[in-house]
Amino acid sequence: MRFASPEWFILVPLLVLAGWYWRALRLHAPLRFICLALVVLLLARPQIRRLSDGLDLWVLVDRSESAEPSLGPRLDEWQSIIERGKGARDRVNYVEFASEAMVRGAGDARVYAGQKSRTQLASAIRFALAQADGSRAARLLALTDGYSTEPLGDLAERLVKQEIALDHRLARAGGGNDWRILRLAIPRRAQVGEPLLIDIAVAGENGAKIPVEIFSDGQSLGRNEVSIERGTGTLRVTDRLVSPGAHRYEV
Repeated sequence: MRFASPEWFILVPLLVLAGWYWRALRLHAPLRFICLALVVLLLARPQIRRLSDGLDLWVLVDRSESAEPSLGPRLDEWQSIIERGKGARDRVNYVEFASEAMVRGAGDARVYAGQKSRTQLASAIRFALAQADGSRAARLLALTDGYSTEPLGDLAERLVKQEIALDHRLARAGGGNDWRILRLAIPRRAQVGEPLLIDIAVAGENGAKIPVEIFSDGQSLGRNEVSIERGTGTLRVTDRLVSPGAHRYEV
């Protein structure tokens, strides 16, 4: 147990002195003594350590084809910085991922044996969270280019529940032609014949004009160009539903 505000214990000798000097206060009475002791204890804010000393750092290393040109040249330097900053009771675990996640052993060569065509960052995060030791403080660090091929939106609740923070260090190669759909926002409900707004965001290198085609139930709604400025570009189009039921939109 530790106390967050131990300075409040200065009240103990002061209360003893007051009780001895002003007898009429009857601070020595059992009930008053217990109440004052509890007040001082609450002011001192007792805390119980439920986690062991040290930090478990799970480093998620992106081994996908898209990340290799930008992350590969920086990886040795970043890992060296991580190892130099490790405390005596800290532990660093490396998880390499692309199409699947796997823990790198202490003596393993840094050669990823899985398929590199996808960037399954969300799966790698879930994998590390499942491996985390609940008796130790933990933190995740993702070394990636930031272009995940699966959504990450459902991970926040689990990270909060396990009280594990997720940090990231993005590696971006300058001058590359790599773009992605950042957002596709459509109303969940709409009346037949009512216009609905389709909001699209594209991320990538600055100064480019990216062709974007929108599909509704497999049928093309048209092709547009999105200009990328400051890393992102947006496009808004409207559509009308001609029949009730569920409809699938793709970009």
